[in-house]
Amino acid sequence: MTWNIWNGGREDGVELGVERTAQIIAAAGADMVAMQETYGSGPLIADALGFHFYWRSSNLSILSRFPIASTHDVWDDPFRLGGVTLELGGGRSFRLFTLWIHYLPDFCSEVQRQGVKAAELVAAEEETRGPEIRSILRALEPFIEEADSVPLVVAGDFNSPSHLDWTEATRERHCGLALAWPVSLAMQQAGFADAYRHSHPDPLRMPGRTWTPRSPQAWQDRIDYIYYRGRLRCIGTEVVDEHAVRWPSDHA
Repeated sequence: MTWNIWNGGREDGVELGVERTAQIIAAAGADMVAMQETYGSGPLIADALGFHFYWRSSNLSILSRFPIASTHDVWDDPFRLGGVTLELGGGRSFRLFTLWIHYLPDFCSEVQRQGVKAAELVAAEEETRGPEIRSILRALEPFIEEADSVPLVVAGDFNSPSHLDWTEATRERHCGLALAWPVSLAMQQAGFADAYRHSHPDPLRMPGRTWTPRSPQAWQDRIDYIYYRGRLRCIGTEVVDEHAVRWPSDHA
């Protein structure tokens, strides 16, 4: 699972919101969670689940049912990237990185601007998120090279839509635009598969919205991803965005 839990899950209460966050992870049956906006709630959630816990920064953490063999603080900014090697048993290892890249420019506002052009949106991405993801991928090169022996997942809040969603077929949904979003393109060019789009190849039928279940009237899009590379087989994905009382985060 990847989940931005929104201010530590505390928007609906310091205790109640965190409790609901742990309930949702448990109900989903996740064995590993790449978490963003952890903000102090990670140890509480990990304890509630009986999971191992890695703290990279106030923002980023990883929770895992499997033991953490080593940690990988390979990029300069701990607020943006951190990873672990997990021991799965039987001599098998697995690498998971949690990621959060720049929230600006606010693409939700930009894409709805009257008369905006695709080239303008791409240029805006190249001010922040484009260079960031390419720098991160350079830092991940040693793990990418080993992905055939130790599978690699990079998951998180990428704050950017996907070129696999903004296609010719979905122009009407996207302000008349088909767009080669730089971040998702960089991940694809680095050999990563988009798990959700792999198992749901039709973006018109299965948009996979992760932003935002808390505000149905707001711009809806997919900005949270699980990317994988190496000896892994994707057998299915789903978006989780419902709780019996109230969903505690602004991300699915």
